[in-house]
Amino acid sequence: SLLPPLGSLVGKGDIIPPGTAVPPRRSAGRFAPARQIYYGLDFILGYYLRDRVDSAHQRLVLYDRCSLDMTVDPLRYGLSSAKLLQSMYRLLPKPDLIILLTDDPERIHRRKPELPVPEISRQIGIWLQLVEQGKVGAVLRTDSSTEVLAGSVRQLIINQWFTGPLSDIKRSE
Repeated sequence: SLLPPLGSLVGKGDIIPPGTAVPPRRSAGRFAPARQIYYGLDFILGYYLRDRVDSAHQRLVLYDRCSLDMTVDPLRYGLSSAKLLQSMYRLLPKPDLIILLTDDPERIHRRKPELPVPEISRQIGIWLQLVEQGKVGAVLRTDSSTEVLAGSVRQLIINQWFTGPLSDIKRSE
């Protein structure tokens, strides 16, 4: 989110403020290749101008979503196909660790009814394929208490810090 929302650049009124709950987009928009380039540029600029700076100061950088989300649900971003997104993902900077929070599709639907259960099931299936491909580092079910889930996420982050790419740097100091 380093670049302004795409809608504000093309003169769309009623830009929704960040943090406002709205149903996700369920149709592809016009000019999908231009959208994809814009989003890719946003990820690249955000990484080099914001995330690397924070990482260099040993600050933890957390994302609620990353570019991999676009391959799971391209319609949310106004894109019609995940094929080009998969190619783009290979070129973009990636987080050190991706944690998938999941649950039964029916339970997710009860908490977030904006998507139908079959669409939630389809997306979970794609995420699980990404886990098998090694693109997702951990899967946590959200059917435990918030405290237990937060502790599991915290432990995964600590483990990544001491065993991931940064651990080689820390050991050599």
